[in-house]
Order: sequence, then structure tokens, then C-alpha cells
Amino acid sequence: MPKVLRTRKVKIAKLRKRRKKNKSFLFLRVVIVLMFLGVGVFNLLQINYKLISAYEADDLKNRIEKLENEKEVMELKASKLQSLASIYERLDSAKMEAIEKIEYLKQKEEMAMAR
Repeated sequence: MPKVLRTRKVKIAKLRKRRKKNKSFLFLRVVIVLMFLGVGVFNLLQINYKLISAYEADDLKNRIEKLENEKEVMELKASKLQSLASIYERLDSAKMEAIEKIEYLKQKEEMAMAR
């Protein structure tokens, strides 16, 4: 085999090896870029979840405060309605009369209940 053909075959073999190395480096670069993108997206999702949780917690705290205030108002209203002055006022407006003497019904005989 002539020397020119051998050198040409060697050169072609070297070029093929370089292409394989370049392809493997290209694949490695693509994998690394995809990993960085994946980590970035994961971090964004994690930060988003934490922010949403914080807003929900603040919303729940505000609702608790509002409900506590409503509870206090209703307790005050209930105590006002249960006061004697309020009861007498409502009795007067219902036109009920005060009881002076209570008479109970008396039984003449003892009664037994039948099953």
C-alpha cells in the first residue's frame, strides 16, 4: 500500500476520533445546560411555593383577627341582651303582666304511669 493512502487513512481515522470526542463533548454540554435549567426551574417553583404559603398565612392571620373582633362584638351584644334592664324592657314591649301570686294545681289521688 502506498504511503499516501496510509497517511490518508490515518488522517481520516484521527478525524473520526475527533468527531466522536466532539459529539461526546457536545452531549456533555447539552446535559450540563439542561441540568442547570432544571435546577433553575426547581428553585423558581420552590420560591413560588414559599411565597404563596406566606401570603396564605397572612390571609389566615387577618381572618383570625377579624373573627376575634366579631366574637368580642357578639359577646358584648349577648351580655347586653341578657342584662336585667334589657329583659324588663322586652317584657314591657311584649305587654306581659307581672305575676303576683302563683297557684299550683293539686292532685286528689296519686297516679301511676302505665307502660
